Amino acid sequence: MIADRDTVRSLLRHLTEQDLPLRLSVVDAGGESAQPLHSMLTGDISWPYPPAATHGTLPTTIEDVAAALLPVDVPTDRLLAFLVNTCTRDLAYGVETGPVRTAEATTMLARLIDLLGPEARWRSNCDLSYVSQWSETGKPSPLSWNPLTHYTFDRAVIGTGGGITVTFLAVAED
Repeated sequence: MIADRDTVRSLLRHLTEQDLPLRLSVVDAGGESAQPLHSMLTGDISWPYPPAATHGTLPTTIEDVAAALLPVDVPTDRLLAFLVNTCTRDLAYGVETGPVRTAEATTMLARLIDLLGPEARWRSNCDLSYVSQWSETGKPSPLSWNPLTHYTFDRAVIGTGGGITVTFLAVAED
């Protein structure tokens, strides 16, 4: 199945309507799937607040960004919960944020997963390979990640399938 980029953008448009610490990119697939994330990280993105943390060396090249991403090899229901958590919860405090509530986000992100198809490739800077439990809100535990920004918390999730690449980038401070 080939997903239509404009259909996906329309589906997800409410996720970024307010000035939230979540950014979204929907582009045609082709080339390195880390390219849209690299563009977000090196571009002039306006965030609602400045970063407070200072990490060591952060990825600067497309190759560095790609190397920081790990496969998301979890069942579809866990992938959906992880996406919903990324898009609706403050990464630092776990409280629901934004214009889209969990129920609405679950519906739209389930549709996204369907549009990208069962052969979609998902990657994240979060290591889900050793998660032993999942909260009701979709947060995996324990959770570690490869920092991509100078924010204390950041999470990138990239899905490529159906002819498009969708990139989510969320940040938070505590």
